[in-house]
Amino acid sequence: MDEQPTGPLHASRTPFKRVLLMLALTMGLGWVFYLYSNPQLVIMLTDQLWACF
Repeated sequence: MDEQPTGPLHASRTPFKRVLLMLALTMGLGWVFYLYSNPQLVIMLTDQLWACF
């Protein structure tokens, strides 16, 4: 009767892994925001996209 929940809603990650995952996600999103705030990069990416067609 004292079973631990083992479904997908139960996080089996330790708090350290969860903090590490959140830090990695935050850094990744920050990097993407930094890249898209650079206008020359956005222009270069759109030029490369249009070159495919």
